[in-house]
Amino acid sequence: MTEQNSPNKKSTTTWIVIFVAGCLLIMALSFIGMNALLKNPLEFGNTSQAAPDFRMTTFGGNSIHLAEYRGKVVVLNFWASWCGPCAMEAPDLQATFDRYRTSGEVIFIGINTIQSDSKNNALAFLQEYKITFPNIPDWDDTISNAYRVNSLPTTFFIDREGQIAQIQIGSFTSQQEIINMIDPLLITPTP
Repeated sequence: MTEQNSPNKKSTTTWIVIFVAGCLLIMALSFIGMNALLKNPLEFGNTSQAAPDFRMTTFGGNSIHLAEYRGKVVVLNFWASWCGPCAMEAPDLQATFDRYRTSGEVIFIGINTIQSDSKNNALAFLQEYKITFPNIPDWDDTISNAYRVNSLPTTFFIDREGQIAQIQIGSFTSQQEIINMIDPLLITPTP
């Protein structure tokens, strides 16, 4: 009986060691990421914090330059196709985009963190959730790094003057929650 338990005990011990090593690795990587964020954080709500500018091409081949949307409210949503919370909020984001689309005062831009995704999966996600607002593949995480995104989904609300006004880390629970972030920014006069 001892001979039969011996291989199982070794196997269990091996799995425990692998699990503990994995946990330690995750903690170390989290610490390194947080340390980098704390050295140079974005200061949200600070009126002097301009949204990092970018010029990229959408999945559809159109060029987007963030600075060209000065005078409008911009909703910048970072997502990935494998992200469950991203999928949960996708219908609410699309419905909110549809609500403001005709006004021309609110611009929605999706940023797919393609480095942790694939183009085919990203396009399938957009099709599945019937997303019609422009989406950009962030091929080398240039935009994600500029905004210091380390959690998905993350959504930035940029005011008419190009300043970061609000940030939502994690998914929205309703369309009304998104509207409540946008409407106060529309009250501010166009620069």
